[in-house]
Amino acid sequence: MRSFYVLTRPQRVFAVCAAIFLTALVIAEATAGKFFTAFHLPFTLNLLGVEFDRVIMTAGVIAFPITFIVTDVMNEYFGKRGIRFVTMLGVAMVVFEFILIQAALAVPTDPISPVPDEAFASVFGTTTRVIFGSLIAFTVGSSPTSACSTGSANSRPESTSGSARQAPRSARSSSTHSLCLR
Repeated sequence: MRSFYVLTRPQRVFAVCAAIFLTALVIAEATAGKFFTAFHLPFTLNLLGVEFDRVIMTAGVIAFPITFIVTDVMNEYFGKRGIRFVTMLGVAMVVFEFILIQAALAVPTDPISPVPDEAFASVFGTTTRVIFGSLIAFTVGSSPTSACSTGSANSRPESTSGSARQAPRSARSSSTHSLCLR
C-alpha cells in the first residue's frame, strides 16, 4: 500500500489561508460588474460637473476585504516570503480567470442555452477593465503589507509544553519593528 504525505499543521494553515485568499480574490473580480448603492449622501456633491447624491460600490467589495485580512494573518505567521508567494499566485489566478472568461465570451451560445449571449456578455463583458484595474491596484496595495514586518503587543508567548509550536513571527522577531500604515 502506498503511503501518503501528511501535511504538518503549519502547512495546513498555509493551504487553508491561501485557499480563502484565492477564492475571495477570484470571486471579487467575478462579482465586480454588479453595482449597488451603499448609502445616500445627505447632500449633493458636484465634481467636475457631475452631481452625486449616493455612494455606489461594486459587489466585489464584499469579498475583496477578506484578501487583506488573510494577507495580514499570513504575513504574521509566514512572513514576507510566504505572503509574496500567495500574492503572486493570486495575480496569476486572476489572469487565468480573465483568460477563461474571455474564452467563454468568445464561444458561440447554443440556441438551447438558458443564458443568451447578450446577457452573458453584459455580466462578464465588464471584466476586462475591472481585472486590469484591480490587478494594478491589488499589486500596489499589497506591496506595503508584504514588505512590512509588524510587531504585536498581544503576541502569544512561547508554549511552555514540550511541543514544537512556535509563537507568531512578531513574537520571535527582534525588538526592532518597522511601522506599517494600513
